[in-house]
Amino acid sequence: MNQATVQAQDIKRFIRTLTINGGWVKADRFRHSYEWSPRYTRMLRSMSNGAVISGNLGYRATVHATQTERRHFINKTRQTASELYDQALLVDNFNDGEQGEMTL
Repeated sequence: MNQATVQAQDIKRFIRTLTINGGWVKADRFRHSYEWSPRYTRMLRSMSNGAVISGNLGYRATVHATQTERRHFINKTRQTASELYDQALLVDNFNDGEQGEMTL
């Protein structure tokens, strides 16, 4: 599944559900209510244009999130992006046969 398969009405339903709820909602609730997989739910969050944040507690409408919750989400997302960028650089700079033995 890719972002092209995400339905626009599902994004709206996702945001509306979280906005009405006001609190944190676990992915399991979306699985039971709408039969959305956790992966699909993550894709909905990523396509919410900032309307939804996520964390250990689940998903929450950004309009209901505290400043601390928003800041935590932003910092965690930036950290993850930095780590992914570093990994991409390692792969980009990898030369077969020139790296020596891997050490773990």
